[in-house]
Amino acid sequence: MTKKFKFLILMLAIAAALFIYLVVTSESLDKQAGNIPANNDSELIAQKEKISADYKINTKEIIKNYTDLAAKEEITVEEVIARKNELLNLKVPAEFKDLHVSLVMAIEKMESYLAEGKKNDQQESQNLISEAKTNFSWLN
Repeated sequence: MTKKFKFLILMLAIAAALFIYLVVTSESLDKQAGNIPANNDSELIAQKEKISADYKINTKEIIKNYTDLAAKEEITVEEVIARKNELLNLKVPAEFKDLHVSLVMAIEKMESYLAEGKKNDQQESQNLISEAKTNFSWLN
């Protein structure tokens, strides 16, 4: 056998091994793709609408609880932190990202007021909540 013929057989063996490897790995990728739900537009829209509806319901409840709490004479930092944590645990749709940040800031202002006693922070907290309720009527 000549060197060229040996080289040709070696190259064919490498090509065959590469082909077999690609076939085997592509089958496993197909199986993995079967585990992922199909992401067609109607499913994505339905998921986004559900997340948005859940966010509205949960946020409205948290803000109602917070405003009731803020109206009390005796309010503790722990109660305020609990409301903030509830808010932070929500899944936030992209459309409400700015609102969410504003609400968390409002609650943090109240937390700062209770910790440091700055009356200005309490007023800023109330202003942020009022502004959010004005811009998003579903919060009322």
